[in-house]
Amino acid sequence: MPEVLRKELARPSWSGAHVAMGTNTDPYQWVEGRYKLMRGIWSALRDAANPCSVLTKSPLILRDIATAIEMHESTVSRVTTNKYVHTPQGVLELRSFFSESVNGPQGGEMSLLSLKRRVKQMIEEEDTSHPLTDEQITKKLSEEGIHVTRRTVAKYREDLRIPSTHRRRVKA
Repeated sequence: MPEVLRKELARPSWSGAHVAMGTNTDPYQWVEGRYKLMRGIWSALRDAANPCSVLTKSPLILRDIATAIEMHESTVSRVTTNKYVHTPQGVLELRSFFSESVNGPQGGEMSLLSLKRRVKQMIEEEDTSHPLTDEQITKKLSEEGIHVTRRTVAKYREDLRIPSTHRRRVKA
């Protein structure tokens, strides 16, 4: 094996820049990273309007927390994978605190869960004799500054186990 390594190192295309020796010299760096992440999550939940409901279905976006705690998004992602935290609601995976993001109002981002809740709310408030179609929901969301396609609305509606317009219609 050492002979193979010597041959590789002797190649003109090899660069020492590919080797990072001792980049993690602090043995407690990973602990500090988790601590920093948990403080960021706690801070975001503390500032939420209803922290109890947020605890299991959080509208937090990974990128927002990463920016707030000054860590790279991929580092936060790695730190939350297969890690758990004990809460009053039970043991939860750190990953469960975050949601995917979609383009929200004013070009900002909003959580996927918030968008799904908005779609569900629109359907719950609709006139049952004339239920909203996916296209109408898309237009209403667009008026609110949330730009999604009709197919996306249909997918979210199906994820929420809400039937199609024809099945929701109640004949008077």
